[in-house]
Amino acid sequence: YGLEDAGYQLLSSSGAGMTAALSRAIKRDDWIVVTGWSPHWKFAKWDLRYLEDPKGLLGGKERIHCLARKGFYQDVPYEVFEFFVRYNIPIDDLEAMMLESRNTSYEEAVKAYIKNNPKRIKYWMTGQFE
Repeated sequence: YGLEDAGYQLLSSSGAGMTAALSRAIKRDDWIVVTGWSPHWKFAKWDLRYLEDPKGLLGGKERIHCLARKGFYQDVPYEVFEFFVRYNIPIDDLEAMMLESRNTSYEEAVKAYIKNNPKRIKYWMTGQFE
């Protein structure tokens, strides 16, 4: 994409190294390009955007599928099956929980999400909207 011609240098690093470099660049108000994926807490912490990738070098959108063992549907109450059908967390909410868990714990982030999203939790559990 010509980033080297624009003065950028490609560095191999870990996820932690990438977010540390991103944090430093943002604090200095420097331009930076990093590989990114969602969900990731960095999108909840900073105002970031994806660059276009018309060559598809970094892959495309992916999906998460819920799978269960054969017979699961017959072995659990129907409400459990329906819960998994309705269960969906918006990406922004998931990234915010990921960021919160860095400051507290996964358990505390989930507890806060449940407390702050009673309508969503009710829908997951009952299928009813308020």
